Amino acid sequence: MIKPKERSNIMAYSVDYEVALEVLGQYMQPFVQAEYDEGKKESPNQAFLNYCRTRIRALGDLQDELHTTDTELIAKIIDPKNSKFFGAV
Repeated sequence: MIKPKERSNIMAYSVDYEVALEVLGQYMQPFVQAEYDEGKKESPNQAFLNYCRTRIRALGDLQDELHTTDTELIAKIIDPKNSKFFGAV
């Protein structure tokens, strides 16, 4: 049987995990938009498209491979002060 404190920890990890997935999706959006905008141009810059696609793919991989037990990584993802972890677009 799961003790109340353990249940509370599990629920907190689950909420943080869901928040981290959402944050990763939000980080992905500017790259999706930039790829779309660049792709509409008459002469899109292939290097920039590749850059956007690489970032989208990496963030998607992180979403796919993230587990509720990755508490240290989740903490980094959801920390609004941790700009060094994801950097600017």
